[in-house]
Amino acid sequence: MKKNGIEVVSLDEALSTADIVSFHAALNEKTCGIITKEKLDLLKDDALIVNTARAGILDEYALIERLKSGKNFAVLDVYLQEPLPSDHILRKLPNVIAKSHTSGSIDGGESMGIKLVNDIKKYLNGEKDIDTWIERSYVKNMTSDKLFYKLRDEAKKKYEEEKTNKMKNLFILGDSYSTYENHIPEGNACYYKENMGEIAPSIECVENTWWHKFIEKTGLNLILNESYSGSTICNTGYYGTYCPDTSFIGRFERNVKNGLFKNNDVDIVIIFGGTNDSWADVPVGKLMYENKNEEDIKCALPGFCYLLERVKTVLKDAEIYFVINTEIKKELTDNYKKACEKYGVEYIELTDINKEEGHPTILGMDQIFNQVYNYLKRRCKKTPDHKK
Repeated sequence: MKKNGIEVVSLDEALSTADIVSFHAALNEKTCGIITKEKLDLLKDDALIVNTARAGILDEYALIERLKSGKNFAVLDVYLQEPLPSDHILRKLPNVIAKSHTSGSIDGGESMGIKLVNDIKKYLNGEKDIDTWIERSYVKNMTSDKLFYKLRDEAKKKYEEEKTNKMKNLFILGDSYSTYENHIPEGNACYYKENMGEIAPSIECVENTWWHKFIEKTGLNLILNESYSGSTICNTGYYGTYCPDTSFIGRFERNVKNGLFKNNDVDIVIIFGGTNDSWADVPVGKLMYENKNEEDIKCALPGFCYLLERVKTVLKDAEIYFVINTEIKKELTDNYKKACEKYGVEYIELTDINKEEGHPTILGMDQIFNQVYNYLKRRCKKTPDHKK
């Protein structure tokens, strides 16, 4: 059947054949939840979804699952939670444009204002019964509001439950102490490998490393172990070489550029470095909390400040921990602590780590794990105890 040149079809047929699906229905008892998961599953995988109506007319959770799987592209202006939390998944998905309930603020606001003025004129001229007008408007809005608040409260409860129960994500930024063959990005220099013989006879497998023990104990999900053997935090390496590609600063920025943190929530960051800045005798410099340039971050302390500043800025919702190794220059250790306090980063100062050739033995790995885990367990609410 066609009406005004437009073919009228069933809802199922419209959803299954449309390239663009735009919702404009009011929220009431008939439309509440009308677009179920089953209805969404009728959509073409590349269909564009636009919702400028009310979030409650569709199953928001089913929509999120579709979008997470890479299906569809959505332009959304309304949500079950408003304002939308800063860490909500809809703000992070690359196939979503999330607006802030402003689609009707220009033309819609103007038309509502004109209607209000005209209604007031009619009332003043005796053409409108104000009591009946208010009563009808109130009943209509009350029904819609009740549905919205009910859905909003359910969404908030479910959202909080998901935040509590979801697996927490861990990002590690480290040097040789945190490497293991095939467990760091391809191309990163690696110290610990299988069959190392006399170099590290006790580290026979990845399960012997401090960080693997940590994720096994906590059940944390390791997003990435961004460790590189011999790397300095600042952009000066051994023998005074300029190393912006392998430094902690450079590798963090590389992951920012590659979209790692845009596509993944990070709950906990562990930075384990500074050892090579001490061993390589890089220029120390001084703590700088502002106005740092490329030359400044070639020095250990300005470089450290820059790194903490960037990590705090990019991963503002994460809890960040810096692990201070044993046997490094006191000047660096003391100033690392000061910088951590300035930027609100917790530091874990290791003690009595068993080493051979400057690197942890299997006992040393156990000692690092225990000191890091016990500190985070005391301090970090986000650290679960997976194995009790």
